[in-house]
Amino acid sequence: MTLTDTETVYAVAQVLADAGVGAWRPNGPGFTAGEVGIFYGQIGTTPDRAIGVTRYTRLDFVPGDRHPVRVPYLQVRVRGATAPNSADDLADAVDGVLQGLTRVGGLNYVERVSGPAPLGPDGNGRQELTINYRVSLEG
Repeated sequence: MTLTDTETVYAVAQVLADAGVGAWRPNGPGFTAGEVGIFYGQIGTTPDRAIGVTRYTRLDFVPGDRHPVRVPYLQVRVRGATAPNSADDLADAVDGVLQGLTRVGGLNYVERVSGPAPLGPDGNGRQELTINYRVSLEG
């Protein structure tokens, strides 16, 4: 069985939490100021260091095939404070876990396709970056 959008995001968030990159509590309680919060989709206003995970699908052509197929992707948005807790440091931690990840929680393989790309500061001056991954799902 292929994972739904929600199941894919939950699996990735749990992998990041299990690796110690951040805290994943989809049903609360809220995050403390010192934590890295992991969010489904849009990042909340707190804490200062945060990760947002979103799944999207696009049509891709497989080499040798004339027909496009739907391929799942992830966009991971990171927000950091000042060094040594910067967005760059957090993006490196995320990529260290996800790039090349195999056979975990219904995820067959995860491969970075772009990023980290700077998005500039948010409204509170905290730097943000985005990284995109192609995901192969089991099933």
